[in-house]
Amino acid sequence: MRYHFIISLICLSALTAYDKASPDIKRSPAIEYAFVEGSTVTANGQTNINLFSCVCLYKEIFPGSQTTITANGDHTEASFKNATLSVDIEALDCGNKSMNKDLYRMLKASRYPYIFIRIKDAGAVSHKPVNLSEQTKLRVEADISMAGVTKAESIIMEGKQIGENLFHFTGEHALYMTDFGIKPPTALFGVIKVSNNLLIRFDLKVKVHFIS
Repeated sequence: MRYHFIISLICLSALTAYDKASPDIKRSPAIEYAFVEGSTVTANGQTNINLFSCVCLYKEIFPGSQTTITANGDHTEASFKNATLSVDIEALDCGNKSMNKDLYRMLKASRYPYIFIRIKDAGAVSHKPVNLSEQTKLRVEADISMAGVTKAESIIMEGKQIGENLFHFTGEHALYMTDFGIKPPTALFGVIKVSNNLLIRFDLKVKVHFIS
């Protein structure tokens, strides 16, 4: 699974410190980042008889990339360039080969192998300047593309700095398959039915530094 969008949650807090240290520098720095051990993304769903959980571990995460950001004057929001999450559906592991195949088929992975999330902007839910020295609730506005359909979504996360240039983010976001033209499947002549709701959970540790 490759996902780049989480950097948007880091940048607002990091950019505040960057501007205070260098007030004459433009607010559009390039930032390089990498996911570290302990990071996971999990897709959770259910049928009428059981629950299922499909996880992607940090070793399968794209090792690093860079993006540029532009913050507003009070550092409550920022817009992003080249901040796109590309979720490789077949990197999700449900712990069972049969379940994996069912998930990939359900999400039309053979035709649309990735879920794309393009970040437009992000900011603090409180509308205050972002400060990740303490646990902070964050909102991300994004366009999500799945199975060839694109929808505008708001994603809520919580973040905190846990070390030098190291940040921890958690959160979840529900996707409804019918919104993306996906019909929840059935099995055993309709006896087993999959719920329309697919809950994506994030637990991410990210290392970041400015490169310009």
